[in-house]
Amino acid sequence: MSYIQRSTVEDLVKRVGYKLDMRPDGSSLPEDVHVKQWLQDACLRMLDILPLEALAEFFVQSSVTIGVSGRGSVAGLPILRLVAVRYNGQSCTTMPNDEFQTTIRRAPSLYSHLFPAATIVGTATGAALEVYPAVQGGAAVYYVAEPRPIADWDNDDSSPWNMLLPPASWEEAMVDYAVIQAKIQDEEIGQAQQLIQAWQEQVAAKMQGNLK
Repeated sequence: MSYIQRSTVEDLVKRVGYKLDMRPDGSSLPEDVHVKQWLQDACLRMLDILPLEALAEFFVQSSVTIGVSGRGSVAGLPILRLVAVRYNGQSCTTMPNDEFQTTIRRAPSLYSHLFPAATIVGTATGAALEVYPAVQGGAAVYYVAEPRPIADWDNDDSSPWNMLLPPASWEEAMVDYAVIQAKIQDEEIGQAQQLIQAWQEQVAAKMQGNLK
């Protein structure tokens, strides 16, 4: 497979302008800060909706120590989607926290075929990996990482190695998403301007009536 060089963030912003039939120098574009946020949002959405099989090259593995409580901190890991967990050498059934609490915690005997099970929970000190049954040991966590902040997309070494840098193959989809958001913003601005105009006319008519 041939390597496709990624575009710079500035180039992506310009491509949004071209697709909007606006001047690429940015004079007619939405503010750059908005376009960049839309590009970042597009990357997050793609990571959320794409099947895990399509994200295999972005899987990250980290080690977590599980304590007697059955939990181990993952507060420092940029986990966006949990892929798999191996706990003391066994593959875990992974599931969302609400499902975990409903099935595993409330009626464990009914779901013994799912053991060991794992989920990500929120704690007072940050996120944690929770496993059941609770036995001290080590866990290998495989996950899809959060994307790097867009300010770091042009600097390969400025973010932790385990934060996703969106590939060149995603750029067209991210640009399209930003274009859609820009058009939505334009429509909202247009509606707001119409409402303001109507309000001004109403106020002007009322004031004119008061002068009679």
